[in-house]
Amino acid sequence: MQYSLEAIGRDTGSVEITEEEFAEIVAAKSGVVVAIGFEEKFYVLLENYSEFERTLLDLTLRRLIFADGEWSHFQDDILTVNRRLANLLAAARSYLDQVDHELVGLFGAESAAVVAVRTARMAEYDQRFGYRAMEALRNYLQHRSFPVHNLSFGMQRDEASARVFAA
Repeated sequence: MQYSLEAIGRDTGSVEITEEEFAEIVAAKSGVVVAIGFEEKFYVLLENYSEFERTLLDLTLRRLIFADGEWSHFQDDILTVNRRLANLLAAARSYLDQVDHELVGLFGAESAAVVAVRTARMAEYDQRFGYRAMEALRNYLQHRSFPVHNLSFGMQRDEASARVFAA
């Protein structure tokens, strides 16, 4: 069987390969596409985490500098935090679900890779309070209500720093 080299950027020539070799190449390409998908999903998760943290920092800085304390601004801040938190928790759950689904597609439901990933995920869930808390928070957010109802930005004078600057 002959296959064109156009797929690799050459417009002339061909290479003889067997149907078995062709099937192996197709399977390898499929595996690479799935692996790239894992990376893209993880990137989305990290970007959502970055946006959540950046939002908390930005809100804190804004309240420190402007300190207007208007009710409507605090309500906007609460909605912003809830939105960022919803995005982060949805991205985390999506990542876990999609990776599991794609691993099953690649290796089969009872494969060693799938069993290892599921076992590790269950162990993390069992051993980490934070994992269980975030899972419960995501479930609450998805099925009940927004979890953030109040924000507070505590501010106080640092007397030690004040003495240094006064000297």
